[in-house]
Amino acid sequence: PEKHTLDNIEDTILKMAKKRKEDPSGTGSDLDPFLDSILNITENTMKVNILSRKNETQTELNALATDFNTGCTHPATESLYTNLYAFNATHIGCRLQEAQQKAQYDTCLQQESVIESEKVALCEAYDHAKVFPDPATLCQMAEGTAVPTIGNYLNTMRDEYYQLWARLKTMREQCENATEPDGCKAKSCEYEDKNKECDAHQAALEKEACGLSKNYTCSKYTACYHANAAEYQSTVNSARDAEVGYKAEWRSVLRIECLITALKG
Repeated sequence: PEKHTLDNIEDTILKMAKKRKEDPSGTGSDLDPFLDSILNITENTMKVNILSRKNETQTELNALATDFNTGCTHPATESLYTNLYAFNATHIGCRLQEAQQKAQYDTCLQQESVIESEKVALCEAYDHAKVFPDPATLCQMAEGTAVPTIGNYLNTMRDEYYQLWARLKTMREQCENATEPDGCKAKSCEYEDKNKECDAHQAALEKEACGLSKNYTCSKYTACYHANAAEYQSTVNSARDAEVGYKAEWRSVLRIECLITALKG
């Protein structure tokens, strides 16, 4: 439409020029004001309009070129994995702490088992010692007991039973005073809490990894790339077609200005 209008204007100016040539002093010889108004339109309206449409086309091409180059995210893009790397580092650090607390808990159980075994051994020894000795064996008078035999025998039995009682008393005290296991519940709770914390970190890591594997695949990247390429090429073709019109319009405007300049002068 613009080209058609410009052609009409050019045709009108040529007719005016022909008429002036045929009748230099006739009606309409003073065309300068009219010609100046046409120059104003070509300079401030038509050229501006052509350049505006050309710039809009170029802006659209530039935007599509940017999308064509960066609008599709390749699954190997390093910046995609910033969060994944952070989640992984947190998870690894947590599991290391968990392993340390598990080792401390296992050590506590082993130490508790040793303490319990020692106490059981001491108390079993005391229980065995509590059995009264066989009098037929213990209470026999030793051969060659000095006179008075009964008195010395009784003194010997007294000393023997005092020794037995002292030994039994010591064993009882060892059983009663044996170290009691203080329990590993605190370490068990610490380990269990850390295990739950690490499981949560692992869940976050796996969710991030699964999201990346689902959303950023080679097939999706390829589809996006081809779609952008097709859109870009279509716009390039349209721009080339439009370029022909822009150039034709621009040449027409320049021709009109040239004719007006010649007509005026």
